[in-house]
Amino acid sequence: FLQPLLTFADGNVFGINDVNISSLFVLQIKKDRDTVFVEELQRLKAPYKTSKKGFVPKDIRFVKLGEQNFVSSLNMGNGCFFTLFDSSLQPISRFGDAPVKDDLSPYVMRSRLSGKTASNQESFFYATTDLPYLASYSLHDGDMVKDWEIFYKTPYYGISDGDIKYIKEKSTGPMKDMKVDDKYIYILYLDQLLSEYDYANTEKSCANKIFVFSHEGEKVACLNLNCRLSNMAIDSKKGKIYGIAEIPDVSLVEFTMPDELTE
Repeated sequence: FLQPLLTFADGNVFGINDVNISSLFVLQIKKDRDTVFVEELQRLKAPYKTSKKGFVPKDIRFVKLGEQNFVSSLNMGNGCFFTLFDSSLQPISRFGDAPVKDDLSPYVMRSRLSGKTASNQESFFYATTDLPYLASYSLHDGDMVKDWEIFYKTPYYGISDGDIKYIKEKSTGPMKDMKVDDKYIYILYLDQLLSEYDYANTEKSCANKIFVFSHEGEKVACLNLNCRLSNMAIDSKKGKIYGIAEIPDVSLVEFTMPDELTE
């Protein structure tokens, strides 16, 4: 790989997008007796053509949607925030609205409104990193339809000179990770004012809360952590949340889910 990006995981199948050559490798972890190995299932390439009219963006983060499709974030606005692909990674349609309705440049769209994406069956979820925004789309008769969107905390921002400006004394820190299982959406979130946030300080940069939502967008729980995490993994069947903590040392930590969140 030249520029690999782990872009989705579905059981023991995962995808790596080689950003430099716009190719998605679908890989599977297998076991033969005592040997664990990785097998390549598919190697897909997204088609892009140069344009004399200006910048032609590339889709970056792919997730698998059901058995036949992929979705990727594009962040271009004007109803073209995401791309729906078929099983061979040929584009079918653009869809999706930006959480900010003001006119913003493509650069601001892609940088300020980037975030995490995840899928479950034929439902697709998107949460922005800097805005407390969560949206759900699903596939209906070949078209992607928005089911709902919410701001799960009050956003404090304004638009100035075509850019998003956050009020640091009121806005909270970024969302760090999102995971989805068959029942819930988990948002790893830094509940801390931006005025106190320090990218150079690990203690102030990791997340300390997990918000849990149903697939219908209803808030189910807020889990307060006793340490700060940079990302997480969910095992709802075992009732466990795993995370990478960076304070005081990098370590793998484990939490037991509340009974109402376990299967």
